[in-house]
Amino acid sequence: MEAKNQVNYESSSSGLTIPVGITLASFPGSAFTVDVATRTDTIAKLISSGVLPANTVALTPEQYTITNKVQFASNAKTSSLELTVPWSVINQNLDKKLAVMVELTNSTLHVINPTKNYSILLIDSENVVEVDVTNDAVFSVSRDNTSNANENSPKLIDGNYNSKFLLGDFVDLEAKLVYTEAQKIGAYTLTSGNDAPERDPAEWVLYGSNDGTTWEALDTRRTEVFNARNETKRFNIEFPKAYKQFKTTHRKN
Repeated sequence: MEAKNQVNYESSSSGLTIPVGITLASFPGSAFTVDVATRTDTIAKLISSGVLPANTVALTPEQYTITNKVQFASNAKTSSLELTVPWSVINQNLDKKLAVMVELTNSTLHVINPTKNYSILLIDSENVVEVDVTNDAVFSVSRDNTSNANENSPKLIDGNYNSKFLLGDFVDLEAKLVYTEAQKIGAYTLTSGNDAPERDPAEWVLYGSNDGTTWEALDTRRTEVFNARNETKRFNIEFPKAYKQFKTTHRKN
């Protein structure tokens, strides 16, 4: 189970938490408990065999918290446990994958399946620590709404979901962010306007460049649909790279 890009984990001020579900294959009965253990030797073997990336680090018990027992209530078929890793550990390993093997070792009632009693939890450190860098860049557009300052291009990046950038009578639009230092962008969001669905962005391509001349397509979207007004949609970049410049080219819906 890999934690990255807001998938398979929850964030809080204390750290990153990965929930793990446990399910009975048989019928539930009386309440019982299951012991939980973690192991590092298996992680080392998976790294050496190439199953896990070479930059994977096996976390040690003092680097995370996890319960040592799971309680199944009477007549319950499912239960869960949580693994929490402090942000300090993640920030110290931003170029690494962090791995923990969680294993169910003993049950007070049911038999544990030896082929389904463990899970490898993998944290992609670089893609779970997120900072909004939009306003660290110089922003520009190829054309703007010059007739209405309440709906011009700065509203596209002002962080206010109740404002909007409205541009009519155009075929395409280019919006650009230029940074002084290269940024590795793993995801971006767009929010629909408060009025008409036909004004929503539907097709665009996100590009990255380091010189403003040679551009690489990073993410392409076709026939995107926003299902509600003021709906924010997140778009993950599958293979993020660091660039000094980013631009999107939009085609009219």
